[in-house]
Amino acid sequence: MRIYENYGVEPVNFLKTFPPDKQLDYTRDLARAYTGKAPAIKSVGIAYGDNIAEAWLMAQLNDLAEYAGAKEKISERKLLETARMIIDEYPEFTVTQLMHFFQNCKRGNYGRFYGSVDPMTINGWLREYKKERFDRLGHFAEARKKAEHERYMLSRPPTMSFGEYMAGKSPEEIDKMDPVARQLIEKLTTDKDNGKQIDGSNKTPKGEAPAE
Repeated sequence: MRIYENYGVEPVNFLKTFPPDKQLDYTRDLARAYTGKAPAIKSVGIAYGDNIAEAWLMAQLNDLAEYAGAKEKISERKLLETARMIIDEYPEFTVTQLMHFFQNCKRGNYGRFYGSVDPMTINGWLREYKKERFDRLGHFAEARKKAEHERYMLSRPPTMSFGEYMAGKSPEEIDKMDPVARQLIEKLTTDKDNGKQIDGSNKTPKGEAPAE
């Protein structure tokens, strides 16, 4: 199983990799948090046992309760029931996506707690987050598709001049291009100024004698 390749067969390595105090570290780069290699919470249960997936979520929930300064401490029974509900309702959520959810809760993105960390409130916020997650995954998928298209267009044999290719791009599209593709365009711009075509061949500019 891939999860064993990344974190070993002992659950302790997984738990040490994704503790609550690493939430901010893992969610600074949202593209990686949403599309990276972190396992789904259901996969954690399959690999290490449901009790480990539940324990991981309980730690995240308890951390949220402490951060919120809840006057009433959430009981172990409620923590366990909430963890099981999350695994049952959202098995495809990866652990880094869930860490982003808990970070959003800490930022007050969905509201605030009154008195205690209420499991029903958490459930309602998760429904909001599910829509947010869907939109983010769609955004990252579209960005990846565009980047792959740019790479393909720049690597294929030329069917148009460099000027024609660039004329079809708006400044906004160029700004949003994949960094690798933009670097290649900058190189092509330099090559064109030096008399090279988009395919890298060096052709003699009109009106000049060929170099010996």
